[in-house]
Parts: sequence; structure tokens; C-alpha cells
Amino acid sequence: MAKARIKFLALILAALPLSLHAQGLRQALPGLDADALASIVSGAIASREASGLEDLRWLPPGSEGRQIASSLSVRQTWPVLIESAYFIPQAELPPYLKLSALNALGAISTLSGVTYFSHNRNRETVLFDNVYRVESAGGKKRLPDLSYASLPRQERFTIHLSDSNFGSCWYTVILDATGAGIRLSLSNAKPIGIAIVRAFSAEELFMELSLMPVAEGLAVYAVCAAAPAGLASSMVDMYSAVLKRLDSVRGWAVGRLKQAR
Repeated sequence: MAKARIKFLALILAALPLSLHAQGLRQALPGLDADALASIVSGAIASREASGLEDLRWLPPGSEGRQIASSLSVRQTWPVLIESAYFIPQAELPPYLKLSALNALGAISTLSGVTYFSHNRNRETVLFDNVYRVESAGGKKRLPDLSYASLPRQERFTIHLSDSNFGSCWYTVILDATGAGIRLSLSNAKPIGIAIVRAFSAEELFMELSLMPVAEGLAVYAVCAAAPAGLASSMVDMYSAVLKRLDSVRGWAVGRLKQAR
């Protein structure tokens, strides 16, 4: 009886608009200094390079931050480690439910067509295309997007995507709604290369996002960790390449949540 009551209360909370049981922006991202906080409130993206996992100053408190730190601990050091913060005011967000937000992010095929501004071409260019869920890394049999009738504890699946620089890639995706917000994690499930030159070994490119409802709107923490191969680093500006992908995934996720109903 007690378990049934707890489950019922959890369903009620999940059905409430996020703003009704949200913390404040300052509590969601307590590590932000005054300048970074002012920057994201003004609509900009605040970002910084971290020297190591112990130098990730903006990690959210609680389970979200612990899960991200644990995910990145597969390596002791990351040559490229960038954390960022972003904020969307409540006025730009429709009333939506956590379950609806999770379903919006579960529609991973909508990542197809995501663009970035190419300075070389001086125009918006497609970064990811042909994105779909697969059974396992290396597979190309399309599986439908996930849809949820209730909040899962954690969902893990594999996707294929065509990257404008790296060709066919496979990523492990984790969606976790057990915390106050939703954690979205992507890590390369197979090596990534430029033609025959390896750019990243498996699990050496991570993008971690925490999308947290706050009283003022939505707080977004994102971190990208990468260990590019030496030869590839001499061919491509890996810092720019990594940041470009993190920005594109964050932009897609925010856009999806703005449409969540």
C-alpha cells in the first residue's frame, strides 16, 4: 500500500508543470561566479576551459553533477575539457511537463539537420544528418524514436548519425530523469575518424548536458570532454570541432524543450 502511494505521488509530481517544483537559478548552478551568472541572464552562453575533472566549477549539485562526473571518470585526464552554462527565461518556455520534455528529447531523429555557422563557407551548414536509433554500434537498421507513457529511471540506447566532418558515427545516448531535471549524455560508441585517420578512439568524446527547471525558467549545464588523436589534432582544430558539436547538441535540446507540450 505504501509503495503504491509513493508511486502515485511520484506520478502527480511528474505531471506538474516544472516551474511549480523548481529551485532557483542560483541554486541550480551555485558554482557560477557573478560575471558568468550575469552573462547567462543576459542571454549569452558562458563557457570556460577546465584543467581537469577536479576543476569543473559549474557542475550542478546533487545527483545530476555526480552522474556527469562519474561518466567522465573513464579517463583520468582530458586534453579538451570545456564546460558551459546557458539560461532560457520562463517567458520563452511554454508550460510543459517533465514527461513531455523527456519525450521531446527521446525523438532523437529530430537531431537530423542540425546546423552550425561555417566561417570557411560563411553560411549555416548541416552538422548532423541521418540520425536514428539502432540496435548496436555499427548497425544501420533504423529503429523508431522512443516514446514514454511514464518516466523511466534511465534510458540507454545507441544512435547512428552522419557527421559533416567524420562521416558515419555511432553514439551511446543516456536519458536520465531521476534528478530534478533531465540529463542527456552522448559518447562515441565506436572510433571516429577523418577518412583513414583516427580522430577519437571509442569513448573519447563525451557530451554531457543537464537541463534543469528553475523558478526563473530553464538552466542548462553542458560539458564536453575529448581526447583527440595526435595526428588528427594536427589536421583539424579539435577545440573548435568539439565546441561546435556541444553547442549544436545544446541548441537542439533547448529547441526541443521549447516545443515540449
